[in-house]
Amino acid sequence: MPEITVGAVVLIFITAVLTSWIQWGSGHAESAVDAAVSAKAPSSCPDPHPSIPYDNGVQSGLYLVVLQFPSARCYSTSGPALVDGQDVSALAEWDNTTRKRQDDLQLQVTLPDGMVLVPGTSVYTNGSHRKGVKMSDNLVGPGVNLGSYDSGTNVYIQFQVQFRAPASMKCGVNHFGMNLTRIDSPSPPLNETVSFTYAKAC
Repeated sequence: MPEITVGAVVLIFITAVLTSWIQWGSGHAESAVDAAVSAKAPSSCPDPHPSIPYDNGVQSGLYLVVLQFPSARCYSTSGPALVDGQDVSALAEWDNTTRKRQDDLQLQVTLPDGMVLVPGTSVYTNGSHRKGVKMSDNLVGPGVNLGSYDSGTNVYIQFQVQFRAPASMKCGVNHFGMNLTRIDSPSPPLNETVSFTYAKAC
């Protein structure tokens, strides 16, 4: 398949997944926490969509972005300054940009103290499952096996986490991160991190 055709297919696929992700994360009434988050949001975003590169090169890509401000549809590789009780929507992507088929792809999300996966929110989408398939909550912790991928194909994972500030956090600004790792890759494994902050008043 010519390279330009592969690129066009990938672009269409990214657009479809992002559209479904926006719809997936916007169907709930605004709570006090939502209102506090929205109050911090800018009126618009410089980049209304996450930047997830596809290079058709020689190494596999692993990417992680979060929905920073739902009301303005801001996406970022740096997480927002969190509000206690806030839900965060995340999107992970793995691209097989090698020339070989990759079997038994295994991805794992590691969360910091105070952040937990919202049960039942993990969904993966690939060329065989374009409408999305619910997946195990083992994405956080043990990790999940997402099957095999030919050269030029990819997979997306959507999930939600909730932040509850631990009592052990220090006064002032705390820094911590969410980590995505390909655990079946050679050492050192591929990984991506999104950083967050939380300001604790004392």
